[in-house]
Parts: sequence; structure tokens; C-alpha cells
Amino acid sequence: TQLFPKLPLTYNLTEPLLGKGLITSEGKVWKDHRRLLTPLFHFNNLKNNVPVINAHLRKYLDIIQQNITA
Repeated sequence: TQLFPKLPLTYNLTEPLLGKGLITSEGKVWKDHRRLLTPLFHFNNLKNNVPVINAHLRKYLDIIQQNITA
């Protein structure tokens, strides 16, 4: 958080919309939220979701392809 401080204007605009979470918080709240979310993005957890991600990407690429050729 020291390297990437949140700009007050951005924070003031996004905090009412997003609430106090990882994106809008700082300090202890940010650290606690980050600690909770980090395991979700561990390689082994993401690896198990690759087939689902691929299926959705193929679906959306087909939609894009249809719109380009139409």
C-alpha cells in the first residue's frame, strides 16, 4: 500500500459504490482482506478452474467471431 497509495478523489468516488473492501480500503482493513483472499488465487486453486475458464472463453470467442463475420 505504500508503493501504490489510493488517490483521495478515486477513493471518494468508488468507496460509496464498492463499499469498504480490498479495493477501497487501506491499512489494517486492506491487510485483513488481502490475507483472506490470497489463498483463493493460489496456483493449485486456479489450476482446477482452467477447464471452466476455457469453456467460457470459447463461448465468448464464438460470440465475438459471429459478430465479426455478420
